[in-house]
Amino acid sequence: MPRAQGWSNVIVLRLVVILQCLFRAPGQLCLALLWRLFGLKVRARNILARVAARTPSAYRLWIATKENRARQENALGCERPLHTDMAIVIVVGSNEEFLQLQQTVHHSLSLKGVRRVCILAEEHITRSDFNFISPDILITNIFDELCVTKLVESRCRFAVFIKSGDRLSSSVHYEYTEAFRSGTEICYSDDDQIDDGVRKDPYFKPDWNSLLFSFQDYISYSSAILLQQPWPHTRISASEIGGLVARLVTSASNKPIHIPSILHHRTVRDTKRTNDLCQIPLPSNDTINECKVSIIVATKDKPDLLEKCISSIQLLSWKNREIIVVDHDSIEKPTIDLLRLIEHDGVKIIKYSGEFNFSALNNRAAEIANGDYLCFLNNDVECDDPDWLSRLMVHAIDERVGAVGPMLVYPNGMIQHAGIVLGVGGAAGHAHRFHDPAKTGYFDRARLPQHISAVTGACMVVRKANFEKVGGFDETRFQVAFNDVDLCLKLQAMGLANVYEPRSVLIHHESISRGSDRERRNRKRFEKELMQLKMVWSTDKIVDPFHNPNLSRLIEQFLIDVF
Repeated sequence: MPRAQGWSNVIVLRLVVILQCLFRAPGQLCLALLWRLFGLKVRARNILARVAARTPSAYRLWIATKENRARQENALGCERPLHTDMAIVIVVGSNEEFLQLQQTVHHSLSLKGVRRVCILAEEHITRSDFNFISPDILITNIFDELCVTKLVESRCRFAVFIKSGDRLSSSVHYEYTEAFRSGTEICYSDDDQIDDGVRKDPYFKPDWNSLLFSFQDYISYSSAILLQQPWPHTRISASEIGGLVARLVTSASNKPIHIPSILHHRTVRDTKRTNDLCQIPLPSNDTINECKVSIIVATKDKPDLLEKCISSIQLLSWKNREIIVVDHDSIEKPTIDLLRLIEHDGVKIIKYSGEFNFSALNNRAAEIANGDYLCFLNNDVECDDPDWLSRLMVHAIDERVGAVGPMLVYPNGMIQHAGIVLGVGGAAGHAHRFHDPAKTGYFDRARLPQHISAVTGACMVVRKANFEKVGGFDETRFQVAFNDVDLCLKLQAMGLANVYEPRSVLIHHESISRGSDRERRNRKRFEKELMQLKMVWSTDKIVDPFHNPNLSRLIEQFLIDVF
């Protein structure tokens, strides 16, 4: 497409998106324009990004701007001489898919770098079904033996598995070839769906997330696999490709590499869970008896909140525990009476005086904690599920894990926290905030256990030894805000994985106790801590590996970046 025509198309699409914003959310659009007139560009852009990303034409605008720009940047690389070393394996799993096979074959052969196009079909399909393929075209029809043997013999370096009806990007060979230079054995990309030539429903995926993959196969049929590696010496059937990819991922010496580009256009996307999400094997009684958990609650007055919180803890099925309440200068008589009552019931009470410092309060409690694990819990959190801690401990007892956090919801049931995403607003934000957990949302990401960059300190479980090893919460730079993010990133820097567990759900009355960071009295302190977070962890520059650079950094919902 000529450059002038391309920019003309972009301008038209921008206008279309703006008109759709006006139709769908006129109040929000007017508010964005008002903030823009007052010179508050960032606030205006945040509102516009949130509304625009939900319009029907948002993805078309992204393709016209972001994707086309990336293609232009890669144009020189794509034009370099290519090795013809890519195999495309077309999987035909049903008669319906077989009807689309001819178009898929011809499209695949038109791509640069293709050495072989192979057809992997079910047993009931015979050689006579492929009469439409010209005999002078290099086609290896493999439906009676392991296809990899012939691919390797034909000097194919890597294979791309797709389904009949799928299409590949013109830059697929270049992108995968560049990714394999890292030494990995498996690469995967983002994908979308194609319906009568119209692209829709893009899945912008995270970098390799082994825990998420154990519940959702987001790699099969949007990946390339190096052929120069040990392969299972058994026949591969069309229905077993997903299982093959899972086995190869498990046996690979390096983790899969993610390419944040749409390289696969799929007619049907199937990301079935590979495990039963509803079932989570809880730790045995032996594990519970061996692992003591110290539950730390910081509080200041608000006796009604504290009473509900302590009641939730006392319901827990995890009996090997202690409760430590850090009292920050409470003065209300009902609070004093409650503290005396719970202390009589075995709760440890420690006093903390002076300026509010969330990090210091929790560090003092951690110093006297007798537990092998620390559970930091806000006093404005409650839950009537006796197994919420046990579900978090399933992950926490894994020596490879750093911090573990649950799903937190507002009293109205909407999500308040489903993990923390770095880079949102230049800092960090709660993933999927205000999303209804009963709905699928962005490819079920809010409802699936997964590795995450950070979890909130409102409810966080961490091994005490690891907490001490990284120096606990930073009392100097992050007295109130971002101390949880800083802690999780320090754990991650040690090589530990932080985990979000949505099957543990607690209600969080956010900031009722200490007040919001947006209040005028808290704003100056918050801005200082925000600056520190950017300085220490470069959150205004880095891309969260468990998010995606094609998703907006302006908003906490997983929405496409169009502005």
